[in-house]
Amino acid sequence: MKSAGSTPSNVMKLVWTGKAVSKNRMHVVHPHQNSRRIIQTTEYRTYLESMSTSWLRFRPKWPIDEPFDVMIEVIVGPRMDPQNVVDPVLDALEKAMIVTNDRWVRNLLLRKIGVHKQGDDDVIGVVVSTAPLFVPQGKGAGGTA
Repeated sequence: MKSAGSTPSNVMKLVWTGKAVSKNRMHVVHPHQNSRRIIQTTEYRTYLESMSTSWLRFRPKWPIDEPFDVMIEVIVGPRMDPQNVVDPVLDALEKAMIVTNDRWVRNLLLRKIGVHKQGDDDVIGVVVSTAPLFVPQGKGAGGTA
């Protein structure tokens, strides 16, 4: 089913500022002695809630339920690996009901556009579009040879 307004001009631009939580700190084993359950950390839940809440006002009438492109631009600290923000950003898009499921990602582009001083806030910019934002290049880019 197509989402409402999913025309080639259906582009959303979202920005979040704060302390990013790496995907390496998303989950922990439940602290119960004999438990093998894996749960989300409080730190990650707070981060996800902050990001998705700030994006709620940009939510479309219906979540995107078709292939979409995502471009993520980050300004992070010198010790943060930029690729660790991808999963939390996709989770926040789902939680904010902008997309139904991140399995619909057609193309994903991650750009590190800057580094800030240790201790400053991270900045994450996200562009979501049902129309192709870019054409992947190289082997395995989805084209036929």
